[in-house]
Amino acid sequence: MEKETLVKQLKAAKASTPTDKEKQSKGVKVKVTLHTISEEDLPYLVRKRLFLIRPKVLSAKFHYLPCWRVVLKYSVSYFKKNRTDDGTIEFIVDPIRGCGANEEKLNLKLVKKAIEPELLVADTLTRAQAEKRAIVDARWKVLMAKYKRPPELETDHIEKFYRPYYEVRVAFAGKTQTQFIAADDFSNYFVYN
Repeated sequence: MEKETLVKQLKAAKASTPTDKEKQSKGVKVKVTLHTISEEDLPYLVRKRLFLIRPKVLSAKFHYLPCWRVVLKYSVSYFKKNRTDDGTIEFIVDPIRGCGANEEKLNLKLVKKAIEPELLVADTLTRAQAEKRAIVDARWKVLMAKYKRPPELETDHIEKFYRPYYEVRVAFAGKTQTQFIAADDFSNYFVYN
């Protein structure tokens, strides 16, 4: 006796569209500041020559540079032990601009975003180097200027993030020069050394 088997026919498979997870897996997910400056604004943001004449923009490349946000706790005692000032101070350590204090307590808005690996620049500063730069600047430049005494410093928080930058080639009087222009809102607020 022969047994009949019922075989179901397979439906034709449709080409699937990539899901959100697959789209995100193509890039590296990192914390970044918001990119707010476009390439059309670059001629107005490039450093001028002789304070008036704008150089001609030849080319622009877009990158994300690794930066560090270092929050330090400080304690300064003067005259007596019971007379101390305590607080926190935040520093942004940038490989191009240097180290700057966020004295106005501006909210550095960070967003997690998937970025293509070609846009990320290799790290030039390690975590220890960023922490050391922030401690040196906090002790000798910011807090000594305010209190006239060396403070006791302790690291509270260190966070790595990426800032959008344009690498701009400019021409002026027959010479070419490369300038880096930050493409986020915080480029002009932090005072760098």
